[in-house]
Amino acid sequence: PALWLEVGSFTGHSAITTAKTLKELGVATGVVCIDPFTGMVDMWATRKDLREHMGLRHRSPGAIVNDGQLLLDEFGHSRIYEMFLANVRGRGHADMVMPIRLSSISGLRLLRDLRRDDRIWALPQVIYLDSAHEPNETLLEVREAWETLQAPGVLFGDDWSWPGVRHDVAAFAAELGQPGGEGGH
Repeated sequence: PALWLEVGSFTGHSAITTAKTLKELGVATGVVCIDPFTGMVDMWATRKDLREHMGLRHRSPGAIVNDGQLLLDEFGHSRIYEMFLANVRGRGHADMVMPIRLSSISGLRLLRDLRRDDRIWALPQVIYLDSAHEPNETLLEVREAWETLQAPGVLFGDDWSWPGVRHDVAAFAAELGQPGGEGGH
């Protein structure tokens, strides 16, 4: 593919895996990662439970990064973006991975606008969605991604076990008249 797009990158694990695999296969392409790097509703709503789960029961005195996966600084600002950058650079993939710090919808629309204005020469032929997990939010993202995808292309994602994802993907499949649209099979 001319361009690989990941929507929802968090701390960079999947982008790193993708870049590593593409390099091993000798595929010369860029991996663009669209994410606001602020975390998900679940992470914010269950912050205390998440800290317990991650084994972060106590904060170290003077700790700057102090809230587990939310990576909040002392002022309550998320440092997920900085962790993403550190992870990508630390694994040697800054040459291939480029973050765009926007919401999924804004980022997808930006790519289409850039293509329309001939500021990029192609839209992504592969889009991996791993961002929205809330009911109806995933549907909006899948629609925007489908509109952004250059044919022939591949649109895929994960977290099928999340009820919002399952419902919205099934609804989108139904909109396209595809199998699985009714029951998500």
